Amino acid sequence: MKTSAKTLLAAAMGAGALVSTTSAHAAGLNDPNCAPTAARPYPAIVVHGQAGNFEGMRGITDTLVQDGYCVYAKNYGHVPGGANGQDHLSVSAGQIGDLIDEVLGRTGASKVDVVGHSAGTGVLDNYILKKGGAAKVHRLVSFGGLHHPYAHAGAPKFLDASLFLPNLTATARKFIPGISVQQVVTLALDTYAAAGAPLGPVDPALAATAKSNFTADLFEPDYWNDLHGSLSEADGTYITVGNGGRSRPTNDAAPNVCYTNIVAVADLVTGGSAGFQDEASNVENYLLTTTVTANAHVDMIADPVALAKMVSGLNAPCAGGAVVKKASFTESVNDAKGAEAFESALSSEEQSSSGGCSVSHVGSAATGGAWLSVIGGLALIVRRRRRGAA
Repeated sequence: MKTSAKTLLAAAMGAGALVSTTSAHAAGLNDPNCAPTAARPYPAIVVHGQAGNFEGMRGITDTLVQDGYCVYAKNYGHVPGGANGQDHLSVSAGQIGDLIDEVLGRTGASKVDVVGHSAGTGVLDNYILKKGGAAKVHRLVSFGGLHHPYAHAGAPKFLDASLFLPNLTATARKFIPGISVQQVVTLALDTYAAAGAPLGPVDPALAATAKSNFTADLFEPDYWNDLHGSLSEADGTYITVGNGGRSRPTNDAAPNVCYTNIVAVADLVTGGSAGFQDEASNVENYLLTTTVTANAHVDMIADPVALAKMVSGLNAPCAGGAVVKKASFTESVNDAKGAEAFESALSSEEQSSSGGCSVSHVGSAATGGAWLSVIGGLALIVRRRRRGAA
């Protein structure tokens, strides 16, 4: 997402079963008889994004097949009444892990290479960092990947910025016990749209995804603390300005896996804050400047430059082992005034519900005032909706 969400559709696959496809473009995809070669010893596993499907990954799968890889993919994370990729990241990671185990058993390979688009990268991170996948993965390439939980908001009338929603959720819970992640996300989107700057083509995807298990993980502080050992922003930091940067390094990469991360400069869904990992000896972060369409987040997976970078990344030597972490790769804004404004709005709304003074304007003096109106407005809307339902 950078951290927001994405769109596409498809049917679910049975966990662990290799897909039998009849599509002409997929003549070499999910071939049960494919044998790795000395030049390409690691089968490639391709993982689609939230609400996507493996057939929508044609640019990637075709390129890998043509380059001599044994290539496998499946749909995952389907929920009743929903789309693919909308279950908990850990559930989806288990399903991809089943596919990897089957491929390793069938081909006799020692490891696999993995390629993820968007939220599919978050699924792979869960598999690698929490399910023992680091012992089975050689290299990972991501396209607009979800390594960190930031929502990119490069939109008219607003600064080019990213919203770090785990902190928004944590703060909301201090003042409104029991508020769900889905409520926080839905209300943030509603307020943002009401302010006059909807997220364009991303809007429908975000609205449809807000109630999913995927979103529950995406903006849940406990999930990211467990995955990375800590959060990449200090408590009270909600906004990073300038499409990139994280304040704190985290354990976002397995030391024996090598990573190539591709982020499109025009991507309105995933920016560098979400799609890049902390600088390390086994991490390469690549900014793609050739996909500049309105739907760059999806179009990038067919960009010849991005596809060539994927192949070169997979074929580059992978030493792994000693990882030298560096500080944040670009500047990040710890908006202390924003934190104060948000907490003040929530606190004041608590007072108003018991006869205290209410708040009419929030964050006008803080960095990124329009964004702070979104943040502070959450408190007002939540309380008013609860009162209306009472």
